[in-house]
Amino acid sequence: MSSRKSPPASAPIVIKEGSVSVSIYPTFNRIYRTHPVTGQRELKSAHEQFTLAYYQGSKRVRKKFTDLAKAKLEAEAVVLKLANGETEALKLTGKDRACYVAATQDLHKWRADANLRLVVADYVAAARRLPENVPLQEAVNFYLKRHPAGLAQRTVRQVLDELVKSKSDAGKSEVYIKDLRGRVGHFADAFQVPITSVTGQQVDDYIRARGKAPRTQNNIRRLVATLFKFAVRRGYLPKDHDEMSAVEKAAEGGGDIEIFTPDELRKLFAVIQPGMTPYLPSL
Repeated sequence: MSSRKSPPASAPIVIKEGSVSVSIYPTFNRIYRTHPVTGQRELKSAHEQFTLAYYQGSKRVRKKFTDLAKAKLEAEAVVLKLANGETEALKLTGKDRACYVAATQDLHKWRADANLRLVVADYVAAARRLPENVPLQEAVNFYLKRHPAGLAQRTVRQVLDELVKSKSDAGKSEVYIKDLRGRVGHFADAFQVPITSVTGQQVDDYIRARGKAPRTQNNIRRLVATLFKFAVRRGYLPKDHDEMSAVEKAAEGGGDIEIFTPDELRKLFAVIQPGMTPYLPSL
């Protein structure tokens, strides 16, 4: 059998990450045999071989592959670890190595410049703050429900100002507008935050802390509910916003009697319907 020359080797394939690079050397693996008759050494076969070469510290590492795609996959993992200073990760083998490579690939599909160590550190820090057995995904879902993508951001005060203008333009009475500015204005002063961050429990605590008569508490509750409904219509809160369901109505029966001042009564009489005045005492 005549001897055969192997094809010439190609130029190295360089894989880079920042200033770090590794090389894949395409060569041919030659298999020789001794001719049974002549006794001469001759080339039996030659097939492509890809050698990945890099330095791990002062040690030169060489890994051989028969498949170029696998060589490139390994090279990409290696150069990423070297660029991040994660030389210990290069020592992983078997299942751990496969998990590491898969995690890195998934991470870079999400964000090309993401750092696996920092992502894991963020995950651990967030998970530690959650109650036991509460998955991080559940916390994310809760946040997204309250802050849907594309939701316009408005503070409580900004929404109140828009509500007052809307009611004024609609011809609502001055007494009602003043009530909005007063009662909900105090609420806006107490919650100088985006309206999306206000919870029903916070509203309930605010109303009870004011120490007013039950009817007054319910009036505040009604006006705050009006504010939230307006925010939903304007697209500042999600359509399924239901925080007011956590705010209990005060029991008015047998409660304290709220006394109006003469000035408050005059304003009340100014907006009552004709025909009702005989049932009301004059001032």
